[in-house]
Amino acid sequence: MAEALEEENSKIASNGKPEQEVLSSTVKDVHTQLREQLYSGIPLDKVWSVHLKDEDTLIKYSKAMHSLAVGPWMKHGGGRIQWCLEACKEYFQDGGVLEKVLRKDLRRKEFGNPTQLEDSLLPKSEEDYRTILESFRGRRLELLDVGSCYNPFSEYRELLDVTAIDLAPAVESVLQCDFLNVKILSRSRDKEKVPMVHKEGKIIQSLLEESFDVVVFSLLLSYLPSTEQRMECCIRAHSLLALHGILLIVTADSSHQNRHVDMMKSWRSAIEGIGFQRWKYVKDVHLHCLGFRKTALTPASGYSSILKEWHRNITIPQDRIKE
Repeated sequence: MAEALEEENSKIASNGKPEQEVLSSTVKDVHTQLREQLYSGIPLDKVWSVHLKDEDTLIKYSKAMHSLAVGPWMKHGGGRIQWCLEACKEYFQDGGVLEKVLRKDLRRKEFGNPTQLEDSLLPKSEEDYRTILESFRGRRLELLDVGSCYNPFSEYRELLDVTAIDLAPAVESVLQCDFLNVKILSRSRDKEKVPMVHKEGKIIQSLLEESFDVVVFSLLLSYLPSTEQRMECCIRAHSLLALHGILLIVTADSSHQNRHVDMMKSWRSAIEGIGFQRWKYVKDVHLHCLGFRKTALTPASGYSSILKEWHRNITIPQDRIKE
């Protein structure tokens, strides 16, 4: 697929229009096409399976996203990648957010006050508190970049051990994977050691639950045509994150600060319903940036009931136009 991406390079802005306009149209057209197919009554699983087989479209989309990310978007600061990097530092560093929230959790347990963490998962002592913190120290953070395209986090190797995945990788270091359907293996299912990432060649076959410290969805959720798929992605991120790990979500929105405040409140309610707690939110000029901390293990009711109950909260403005 990498070779095909190179061939596409000479075609993508050959019609005389400004390159950024052509690239942006390519991306938007794919999003629109997927939503239109869904709204026309085609079952979601069929819309997605046909999309996965449409290699020409996947290649064009991947090439357009890569060119935008390292071109026009970089000229405007490349803020989404930097925001994710700084969020990781802010949360995990000495004296950072994780240390502070664990200290608060410990105090709340001592005084019998309610907390977002399940009681059995609270630090029970100063020693327990230190053990949790030390489990994230002295090593690189395991980061899963979903919809990575070109593996932008790879240059931060001193901090991150990156697993970059995409439907149509734009560079060799990104592994091919359909995150919505890849197998997630249980740690308790087999006594033998299961690899965190199992792959055949450049294609991921399975991922191991509770293996990652950070999961990143950068411009991922708006790509997906349905609320069910967006919620499923968040549920899968929860399953793959270690307790106290973080989910970082970046989604595009060039509207003013308060235009879609109700939409962001709905996202928060749904994602926290899985077993997360939002600890960071920024509205940039063109982006919403959200950080969630995993505060619970698999819910007793199971993920399927949460998906059914909460998925309608994960809407985007384009959904509303058609509904």
